[in-house]
Amino acid sequence: MQSTGPSGRPPDIAPGERTILVVEDEGELRDLLGEILLDAGYNVLSARTADDALPILESQRPIDLLFTDVVMPGRLNGIDLGKEARRLRPGLRVIYTSAYADPELFRREGIERGSILPKPYLPGQIEQEIARILAGG
Repeated sequence: MQSTGPSGRPPDIAPGERTILVVEDEGELRDLLGEILLDAGYNVLSARTADDALPILESQRPIDLLFTDVVMPGRLNGIDLGKEARRLRPGLRVIYTSAYADPELFRREGIERGSILPKPYLPGQIEQEIARILAGG
């Protein structure tokens, strides 16, 4: 029997078969991120808020990585979403992004430095960070 990762897939699947859940409240940026990731060969799911993302995370859909903004409307912010996502899917990889969050906040919350992508970022930076995190970096 082959082992599976937190996404429910074997850990050595091809990059083109990876699914990323993008959670971003700014519609134009969410759409742009989706296009960039689709062009890079990823499957993309998207949500406007953490509240919108929770049913997706609770579903049986394979998700290899959560890419979430930190500051969002709703009852949960991106850090709370990341914690809940890891509770629902232990070991799920998460990349947090924000233009506003203080690095001290991430330290207090126990977020690893390597999983934070400050805004603004370039498409190539997104792809590199996702590839690094998915490779276990």
